[in-house]
Amino acid sequence: MKKSASGYLPQKSAEPQDLPERSGFRVGLGLTRFWVKVHTSGGQDTVVALCDEHLLGKCLKTGDNFEVTIDRSFYGGALIEEDDVFKNLKRGTIVNLFGNRVVEKAAQLGLVNPKAAIKIGGELHVQIVHITNIDRQVR
Repeated sequence: MKKSASGYLPQKSAEPQDLPERSGFRVGLGLTRFWVKVHTSGGQDTVVALCDEHLLGKCLKTGDNFEVTIDRSFYGGALIEEDDVFKNLKRGTIVNLFGNRVVEKAAQLGLVNPKAAIKIGGELHVQIVHITNIDRQVR
């Protein structure tokens, strides 16, 4: 395969199984996958971290020298298909989403407002916090 600025390009006669994986999906098949890891501390909260497949291990930067690393120890638990996103999202009392595709999927499911997301290094990031058992009313 030839290498281009954006990665490897398939030869003219490539079959789908020979196509390179890039940006969270196998080129030509349209499969979107995400990394998910569930963190429990023994307390009341369960943190679910999901990111687009291609972001794992990457360091993203903003224009004002702010950096975020999509760390394998935080996001790199299991590789899941798009159909499994909702099942994993509802496990968390705190959800951390990184990547355009996973934030868009959460928005399609009605769980986040995409206008609430921030962009870091061209990728959307949002957190969801589920608050329960509030002892007093906020006025």
